[in-house]
Amino acid sequence: MRSRVGIVLQETGVDLYLKVGEIIKQFSGFYQNPKPINEILDVTGLREQSDIRIRRLSGGQRRRLDVALGIVGDPELLFLDEPTTGLDPYARRNTWNMIASLRELGKTILLTTHYMDEAEVLADKIALLNAGIIEAEGTLEELRTYKKATTIKFELDDAINRMPVEISKLANVIGNEVKLETTTPMSSLAILASWALNEEIELRGLSVQQQSLDEIFIELVEGRGTLGKVRLE
Repeated sequence: MRSRVGIVLQETGVDLYLKVGEIIKQFSGFYQNPKPINEILDVTGLREQSDIRIRRLSGGQRRRLDVALGIVGDPELLFLDEPTTGLDPYARRNTWNMIASLRELGKTILLTTHYMDEAEVLADKIALLNAGIIEAEGTLEELRTYKKATTIKFELDDAINRMPVEISKLANVIGNEVKLETTTPMSSLAILASWALNEEIELRGLSVQQQSLDEIFIELVEGRGTLGKVRLE
């Protein structure tokens, strides 16, 4: 069973004076049927760092090495524990691409993360935990069915006094920033656009977004499990 499972913890204890290729070769010796070292270097994007000592790697490269050591045994199931914590945006996006590549190889990946956008991008199914309890799980679209709300945002000077009644009653106005949630986004946008065009008003920074996983999670925590503590099938 151990040979069929790979685990990538938040930190891996390795000899910092070994080279990347050396530590991967060492770990591959622990398995009967390891993945070829060159293939691991390609999947994790570490080929150019193969002859570099681990102590000279950047933070993002170190996390890639952690993943390389986790997949060296060609596992069927891979656990990734917060793989992008502390990475800069560029290294984080590269790590996302690497994880997506592993998924395309047919690996089952269980990833834990505090970054909701990461789960939105990478996960086929999502489980939301609150105080150690899975409150809800399903695809992103299934979780969104809990509250089919679309958020419309824009900026407008003296917004509260200038908006039509149909829009103002839905809006949350803070200063010049307007945020409104609606379950009928096309109708709301049509009213908003028609009014803005007729009044020759520019809606600065206009954006339309479905409810994010961040918002779903916050509502779940504040509502103490208002998603129902059910498995969404």
